[in-house]
Amino acid sequence: MAAARTLHGFGTAAALVAVLSVIGRDAAAQAKTTGRSARAPTGITVSGAAGAVTVAWTTLGPGTQYLVLRAPNVVAAATELGRASTTSFVDTTARASRTWFYFVVALRPDGARDTSAVVAYTVPAPSPSTQKPPPLELRPAPATENPDKTAP
Repeated sequence: MAAARTLHGFGTAAALVAVLSVIGRDAAAQAKTTGRSARAPTGITVSGAAGAVTVAWTTLGPGTQYLVLRAPNVVAAATELGRASTTSFVDTTARASRTWFYFVVALRPDGARDTSAVVAYTVPAPSPSTQKPPPLELRPAPATENPDKTAP
């Protein structure tokens, strides 16, 4: 996997809302003029635990690549987690007990890019039953002297 890259450009919550509303207007306009539905990934679901958070979405057709991004909040820069040619991606770097904001960008063969809705997901803390106990250290019992000297 390539090194994670930070993508800047959202700045503030208002800026993110503005970007998402423009994307929504463009998609709505495209649907009205072409009779086609919006081509952004939809049906975004996020599930899993620390080190194995799965982001999944609905396919947009053959040849589409997907870019999966995550941010720690809606105003922070998003980090590119990786690319996928299928409709799911496993985030192996998500820490437990944190809320992450995931979204997917479709990279279509014609060069167009369409961004999904942002989905917030709080990675659950491990339950006590799933936490591994510390390893046991086995040591030989200390030698004892026979104080009454009656046994060999």
